[in-house]
Amino acid sequence: MRRNCLLRFLAATLCAVVFSSAVAAAQAQEPPVKPAPAGTDEARIVAQLVAKETAFQRAFAGYSFEREAIIQSIGMGRQVTGEYFRRSRISFDPQGVMRERVIKMPVPGLAPSQTDIDDLNTIQLFVLEEVFPTFDYYREHDGRSWLPSTVFADDELELKSGAVVRVRIRVKYRDYDSTGARQ
Repeated sequence: MRRNCLLRFLAATLCAVVFSSAVAAAQAQEPPVKPAPAGTDEARIVAQLVAKETAFQRAFAGYSFEREAIIQSIGMGRQVTGEYFRRSRISFDPQGVMRERVIKMPVPGLAPSQTDIDDLNTIQLFVLEEVFPTFDYYREHDGRSWLPSTVFADDELELKSGAVVRVRIRVKYRDYDSTGARQ
């Protein structure tokens, strides 16, 4: 599942690059830029990125860790109008399937969709009605791998209905342990 999410992300990124090149070329009234053939620098860079992220996903499944997620809706004056909080201990079984033990989850004042909740289990997070907030990702090195430490977004999203919603999302990862990860 995580690999499929990564591949979808990379495919979407490549499509965005090719699409933006085609739009820029059309605006300049030039023929669209053709995608780079296999073996070029772009294809090599993407292949290396996919290989490294696949290796990272395998290494990541070798850890257990604590994840704290806060999703907030923000109103006028930037005050919090709703909040969803969840602290969990994450581990992986011997087949690499993720297990989550919820440590703390107060009654939420905000009800994210099940898709948003499920997206907590991936490194790339949150598609709200197919609208993406902009995220900042921070990783820390533990001596072997660059592991996620914080994922943060504070963004206004225009939904299909035309409504504009401001969201703030923070996901913290901590207390990594590679000794008892596969339980």
